[in-house]
Amino acid sequence: MKKIFFVIAIALIGLTATNHNVIAQSTFQKEQPTLFFVTASQPNAKQSVAKVLSSMFGLNFGATMKQLSQGTPIVITLKTGVSKDEAASIKTAIEAAGAEVEVK
Repeated sequence: MKKIFFVIAIALIGLTATNHNVIAQSTFQKEQPTLFFVTASQPNAKQSVAKVLSSMFGLNFGATMKQLSQGTPIVITLKTGVSKDEAASIKTAIEAAGAEVEVK
């Protein structure tokens, strides 16, 4: 009687472990981070772009200005599932400040 119970318990534990792995893999594959690559398109737009990025994403204004001045693209990663409409609205808000935005 003990052997049968032990085998059934191991089998149930194995099934639940595989179910969790399948669920974790499917969730991982669906949620990929949304990346925004931001560069200032015009030299005089750096300050307004830095203000928008600071207010939207909580980035440090001084560090953002320095990075834009050096011409290095700012990469913003949103790990939560962002819909295409929401990504498009974020992109247009940043572009309105005078930046070039590439969404991946």
